[in-house]
Amino acid sequence: MEVMAQSLVQQIQKLEAKLMLFPQSFPKQIQLFNLRSTEYALTQPISVLLEEDQEQYVATFFDTGDFGVGETEQEAIDDLCSNIIAEYESLRTETAKLGQLPAQTWAFLSGLIRKRGNPEKD
Repeated sequence: MEVMAQSLVQQIQKLEAKLMLFPQSFPKQIQLFNLRSTEYALTQPISVLLEEDQEQYVATFFDTGDFGVGETEQEAIDDLCSNIIAEYESLRTETAKLGQLPAQTWAFLSGLIRKRGNPEKD
């Protein structure tokens, strides 16, 4: 019984050593509650995947395909927020000319984002 216990302890130690080789915290899913903007606000939180890719971080919002990159997690998140806003603004100015997929993206984003100081969605 004691030999079996020692064997299990050794196996656990080997597994712990192997686990230390894997990244500890990436990828990770986070919730964003705002777009880091004084002009636009989210109507609900969004789920974002944050990953470390070599020497940079990548934040991805899969619902629209937007992503941001940066040297830090915060820079990647800020870049993502800027890209989501840029897509929103671009689609908003072209709503009459949108094809099917961009129109679906616009319908999604227009329900998710509102202009601050404007109780109605833009």
